[in-house]
Amino acid sequence: MEQIKKKDLISALKYIKPSDLDYQGWIEVGMGLKEEGFDWTTWDEWSRDDARYKPHVCETKWHSFNGSTSNITGATILKRAIDNGWSPANGGYELSFDDYFTDDEMPIANKTPVEQFREYLTTLFKEDEHVNIVIESIQREDGKWTPCAKGDSSRTAGELIRELDRHPKDLGATIGDWNEEAGAWIRFNPCDGKGVRNTNTTAYRFALVESDEISIEEQRKAYIKYNLPIAALVYSGTKSLHAIVRIDAKDEKEYAQRVSFLYQFLEDKGFKLDTQNKNVMRLSRLPGASRNGNIQSLEATNIGASSWSEWRNSQDDSEADLPPMESLDSYFAHPTELPKPIIDGILRQGRKMILLGDSKAGKSFCLMQLVVAFAEGSKWLGCKCEKLDKVLYINFEIAKDAANKRFLDIYKALGLPTDPKKNNCKNIIMWHLRGKAVSIKSLYKSIISGVNNYSGIQAIVIDPIYKILGGDENSAADVTEFCNAMDKIAVETGASVIYAHHHAKGAQSGKKSIDRGSGSGVLARDPDAILDISALDITTVDNSNNTESKISWSSSITGDNQNAFRVTGSLREFKQINPINVWFNYPIHVVDTTGELEKQFLEGDTRNNLKQNQTSPQEKKKILRDALLTLDPACEGCNVTEISEYIGRTRKTTLAWLKQCGTAFQQQKNLWFTAESLARKLRHLPSIEDELD
Repeated sequence: MEQIKKKDLISALKYIKPSDLDYQGWIEVGMGLKEEGFDWTTWDEWSRDDARYKPHVCETKWHSFNGSTSNITGATILKRAIDNGWSPANGGYELSFDDYFTDDEMPIANKTPVEQFREYLTTLFKEDEHVNIVIESIQREDGKWTPCAKGDSSRTAGELIRELDRHPKDLGATIGDWNEEAGAWIRFNPCDGKGVRNTNTTAYRFALVESDEISIEEQRKAYIKYNLPIAALVYSGTKSLHAIVRIDAKDEKEYAQRVSFLYQFLEDKGFKLDTQNKNVMRLSRLPGASRNGNIQSLEATNIGASSWSEWRNSQDDSEADLPPMESLDSYFAHPTELPKPIIDGILRQGRKMILLGDSKAGKSFCLMQLVVAFAEGSKWLGCKCEKLDKVLYINFEIAKDAANKRFLDIYKALGLPTDPKKNNCKNIIMWHLRGKAVSIKSLYKSIISGVNNYSGIQAIVIDPIYKILGGDENSAADVTEFCNAMDKIAVETGASVIYAHHHAKGAQSGKKSIDRGSGSGVLARDPDAILDISALDITTVDNSNNTESKISWSSSITGDNQNAFRVTGSLREFKQINPINVWFNYPIHVVDTTGELEKQFLEGDTRNNLKQNQTSPQEKKKILRDALLTLDPACEGCNVTEISEYIGRTRKTTLAWLKQCGTAFQQQKNLWFTAESLARKLRHLPSIEDELD
């Protein structure tokens, strides 16, 4: 099929009314738009013509689309439009970024000035962010007009949008009357409403790229060629296109580094740009305002790469976005504080942690319990946790309803209120991606985008990672790629990243915690904190009556349903923790306060044999001989299960005893005899004797 043009889809959407569609039809339009490279704002704008429209729903739903599994593309949209009478010939469409234009034919978007400014606001600002607008100007000696005064920062984007909606045909009614010769300006980054200094910036989101030295056409071609992550493209009204480029920096220092890299990149490519635009509070042209008879028009939104990280990843490794070299004297003179711990003594904000364990260790339950601790500001495995604004749990394995129920069960087991009005479960954000798992190489950008668009997320829990690891877990190169992706998620979002991984096969008791994880050692050595949860052998031997049993933390809980574990750690930024002994009492892990578990060894530890060796070889031989004489008077032999049930030992222990007693007990065709009874049997059956020979 011939490639679908964005302009055709925009045109076709005019023939589809959201009010005529059911929920599934509405979803398919959104999925089709995303598949064709549109931003969520296009779907949101189209959806507003429906009485069912609710703010932010489109954005939230958009980030849940992670590749269509039902072949929904732009063709789905075109078919609906064609059924409603649309065709490329009669559609008529708004001028898109891909349309050709020259200096002599300046493009003016089909949308009204109010519509242009409204789209600009919804693209660049969140509803509660303050926006600075400048309409005052002064004429210089050379005749050019420049902005003056600090402008107006009193209103939020949401307030401006509501005013625009009240005056859909009069931009001046919202922003005030500006000088028609000079035009109007706007700062593309939000501020706190108290001033326009750099310190008043509340988000280091965008940077301005423009040039007065090359033609409009050359500017346009450069923006396309280099795939810049442009949030909005605005025609200045004279001879430049203002590209509002996504920077997505976490602070002023990172903003300066990224802008410097961006400018150097363009200069190296021969793009002659205005180098005075690096300031985070720089003014740009306000779309929709007129200037000497021309409209400062909004030409396009959300073109090129979707984010800074996506654009940077598309560049050669040789052009890596590396920070500058720095002397230590600046740090010594002004030491910076380390990020706050979110798990006391274990993990800081923005760092990575891995939880290693057997499949039976309840790693998912343990991680869910940690998520609850973050939401409520409570303890986890005896460690104090910081109460976080929001924590994201990305679920790749468990059915949605089952996962949600687990959290409810954990709240109940911890004795926390289950009424949402009385707890902080609203701070737990669930992202159910079962059936959507792909390699982390394909997924991490979506995670970064989703987190950055969902304000307040301070920790990300990914469960399990084997679903997204990709490649060969024993390959250092493949695992390194995964680790780098985790780094990017942590750096780009500022959130802590926590995930679990399973143990390697075989006994783990003799290994250090850092070496117990399956696959390449790179996986376990990369995080800032490594916690290992390993099963304890909780069997005991009562020599008085020769029986085995399991110890229990509660008299009401006994038997095979009771499990105990030891948590050890290897930490990069804190001193090593003392082992933490816990019981798993479904669905939570409970710290042992009895001291009983301190005496126990890990499963598979050879020291567990000491429990068996408390019974002397002579005693073992006597116990086994008595059992066989009682169970097998006819010298027909007994199987291990019969013997173990009689002597009150496990089958494993019984078999070990039989083998330890040497020639006193012998096996024939999976049956055990005393040496004397087997000899008598063989004397009566010489053919069997021949087999033994």
